[in-house]
Amino acid sequence: MHEREIKTDKTSLKLVHQADGVFLSRVAGHWEHATLKAFYDFAETCATQDGKIWWFADFWELENYETQVRVDLTRWVRDRTEGVQTVFRSKIVAMGVQVARLVAGAKIKVHPDRAQFERSLAKEVTLRRAHG
Repeated sequence: MHEREIKTDKTSLKLVHQADGVFLSRVAGHWEHATLKAFYDFAETCATQDGKIWWFADFWELENYETQVRVDLTRWVRDRTEGVQTVFRSKIVAMGVQVARLVAGAKIKVHPDRAQFERSLAKEVTLRRAHG
């Protein structure tokens, strides 16, 4: 398991490989498009041997994002992940997730609070480690 931090003047990303195929991102501030390549590169290092990725997206501290981040991540979620679970409190982020769900559909699960998000992450990590 490994982790990486990516920081700019506006964006703080902490990426943590939790288990085979599972990674967690904690994103704070204003998500800039310039950070996406590093994000994607990290995610690929977390994939299972057959290429599966489950993303746990902690957007609790995310206030806003560049529009192209939402567009590109939505496409990536739809095309590349097995599923995404997220939690957030920003109304702007809520709108973006809503739009993303129109494209990616049931792949995106929204948790109402951080405690439920963390429990779901722990459950998935336990499951993946047991079957990994």
